[in-house]
Amino acid sequence: MTRWPALPPDIMFITGTGTNTSTPMSIATATDMLTHTSMIRWRAEGIPTTSQCRERAPNGRRTEMAPPLALLSWLSPVFPIGGYAYSAGLETAIAEDRLAGACDLTARIARLLASGFLWNDAVFLATAHRSAADETALLDLAAMVRAFAGSAERLAETFDQGRSFMAAVSPWAKSVRGGTKGAPIALADDALPLPVAIGRMAALHDFERLDTLAVFLHGAVLAQLQAAIRLSLIGQTGAADAMSRLEPAILETAERAATATPDDLGTACFAAEIDALRHETLAGRLFLS
Repeated sequence: MTRWPALPPDIMFITGTGTNTSTPMSIATATDMLTHTSMIRWRAEGIPTTSQCRERAPNGRRTEMAPPLALLSWLSPVFPIGGYAYSAGLETAIAEDRLAGACDLTARIARLLASGFLWNDAVFLATAHRSAADETALLDLAAMVRAFAGSAERLAETFDQGRSFMAAVSPWAKSVRGGTKGAPIALADDALPLPVAIGRMAALHDFERLDTLAVFLHGAVLAQLQAAIRLSLIGQTGAADAMSRLEPAILETAERAATATPDDLGTACFAAEIDALRHETLAGRLFLS
């Protein structure tokens, strides 16, 4: 196996098939290339792009032949926002032997979906989706996210990922034609936390709120399971079993959050919040939160 030299975080390798050569390229350039290459291939094969299908559909709504592939890309674990670096306090619970295996982990994540930070993030996303064209409302919502962050690490987690998301999503942002929410407004790259940034961009692209919430929560749960794998609590088979058990909870939370308002914010997962606080002094940490 070829061992590549270590590179800075903003550099990746693009390797040609069947060759032994590689060219360093920034993530932003590679993402932009991927977007434009896909569009060229779609045109050659006669496949309509998402924007073309949206123009053909009534009220700007997407059709069954145009699923929100961009949304799946944005919320994929491999999208360059650094999600792999955070555990949201899970590392503390595992280090202190308070989770015995897949059953305990599944129960913990289910509680986070029902009444923990995942629920709050879903409400923030839904609210941002409704307020995508209102800069004042978005900034007020960002301030609310800051107030609800239970620890310094959780605060850094959501704003750092929001900043990275806004940078990585720029190739798609260039294609926004206004949608149903008006032209995109100018905000500083570090102004919006992750759920607010995602909700805003999804609305500007006319992605349905429920779809966005379901895919967002699915990605958040997957991040927790991947962290558990890295911390040797479960294996890949256990993670797959946990995901299958958590899918109904993901959909239920998405449906609740779709009509929720900031009045519905709150948490009852105090142990998880304390885990996030205690993580700041945890020895030998693998994660940033």
